[in-house]
Formats: sequence, structure tokens, C-alpha cells
Amino acid sequence: SPAALLYQLPGLSLARTPARFTFAFALAVAALAGYGAFTLMNRWPKRGRALLVIAGLFALFEYQAFWPYATVTADVPPAVQALRTRDDVRAVMDMPWGNLLAAKEGMFLQTEHHKPLIAGQVTRGTPVSPAKLTLLEETLDPALMNADGVDVVMLHKRYASDTLIKNLRDSFGAPTYEDERLALFDVPDTQAAPQFVSIGARDTTSERPVWHFYAPAAGWYRFEAALSSPNTDARAIALRLNDAVITRATLTDAPTLFDLLLYVDAAGYHTFTLNVVPRCPSPITPNTLICPLAQVTGAQLTPLDATSS
Repeated sequence: SPAALLYQLPGLSLARTPARFTFAFALAVAALAGYGAFTLMNRWPKRGRALLVIAGLFALFEYQAFWPYATVTADVPPAVQALRTRDDVRAVMDMPWGNLLAAKEGMFLQTEHHKPLIAGQVTRGTPVSPAKLTLLEETLDPALMNADGVDVVMLHKRYASDTLIKNLRDSFGAPTYEDERLALFDVPDTQAAPQFVSIGARDTTSERPVWHFYAPAAGWYRFEAALSSPNTDARAIALRLNDAVITRATLTDAPTLFDLLLYVDAAGYHTFTLNVVPRCPSPITPNTLICPLAQVTGAQLTPLDATSS
């Protein structure tokens, strides 16, 4: 279409979403302001200058609504800088991994410690598997971390929950460095091989229940649960393994027992999800829409035979 062609042109490519048309609006207002200033200066040279000064002062006064601007110190703690000289540190994991501000601060600190990051960020998010990051953060399993090269955890305290802070201290002991913003933890050395582990609610009601698991080898895994849709007569669902649909079903308000075998063809991190179809509209307002959800009871995800094929 002509619009799609225009979007490829330099400058116009910035407005690839409707909200970004505000850039074009700001450009038009700036041009009009320039014409207005030019007219004032030519019609009333002295009075025009005074009016422009008054307009500039008014703009500064208006900006008080945003004053003072939020700032943070750019000082990097010596303990973070010292990581660059440590040969025993293969990579650093910033926690909590799902917070974009923590990710940005972690990338800034990487300019000083120079170590690889487990997550990092590309545009608005990380390309690393959420299953991997969630399992590393929630289990704090030294075997998993050792297998993935995590030797130091950098906790961004202002974005972390009390639970995460407590779990880190309980698992790794006292931090090697701590201030009001950061805490550094060394991951204990271990020679143990990572074992099967899964994270997901045993009982939940949601539009998209999720279970993450680590498979130490290719093979079969079993998912068992009672599934129902409590607020509708019938609701279609799709069960996915790593985004690939493995089966579909229809839920009613009566619980149905599911016993599914999942085959993974490689060791590593995997995600099993249950999606209602079609997905719930967003946003949902209590007075206008009721979104049928999936109710999960007694969910278990276990290895059946990690060596069979």
C-alpha cells in the first residue's frame, strides 16, 4: 500500500505506530513557532524580541511541573570495576531479570566490568529464553548456574522483592559487596550436574497458565492436572510446548483429568503453556466483559523416562 511504502522512507519510518505520529505533530508545531518568531521579529523588532523572551520564560516556568528531574549517580562501585580482572567470572546475571530498568542499569555497569551478561536487552526486551531466566532466578540452583556460566549475581535492590533478596542471602550467604543500590553475590562452585526442575502453579486460574522446566536430557515428560473452565459452558484451549501446539481440547465447568506425555528432543530449558482460544481481549472491564479462564487443579510436571526416545 502507499502508506507501507511511505513508512520505509527516512524520517517517516519513525512513525511506525499511531502513537508516534506525535513526532510529526511536534515538527509541525515547531515549524509554526518558527514562522511566528520570524513574523514578530520583522514586524516589531524591539517588541518582538521582548515577546520571544517572555514566551521563553513562560516555557521554562511551565517545565517546573517536571522539576526536579529524576537522576541517579553515575559512579560505579570499585567492586563492580574489579570484576573485569577476575578470571573466575565467566558471566554476570542481573536480577530481577524481568525489570527493564534493572536491565538498563546492568548494561551500564557492564561498561565497567566488561563481563558477558546472561540476559541483557535488545530494544525493549531480552532475547534469552524466559524459561532459562525464570528457573535460574527462582531456583538459584548452583548446578544450573554453573552449567550456564553464571559466576556472579548482581542484585538491583530497588527493583527486587523481599523474597528474592532473602532467597539470595539464604542460598549464597552474605554478599561480597553491598550498598544502597547493589549487592553482589558469588555463586558457589559445584561439580554437580543439573537435574530436572520445574516451576509452575499446582493450582491456578488464569488465561495462560505457564510451566517452565529444565530437561537434563531428551526424552518424555508427563503433565497431569484436572482442567476446567469455571465461568463458561465450554471453552477451547490449546496446549503448547515451546510455542508449538501439541493438542487442543474443550473445557467445561466440570473438571477433566488430563494426562499428557511431552517429548523434548534436546536437553535444556522448555516452556509448557495452556492457552484459552481465542485470547481474552485487553483491557477487560468488569462491567462489560467476562473472560472465560482455565482453572488448573493438582498440576504436576515430572520426567517419565529421560533416556527413552
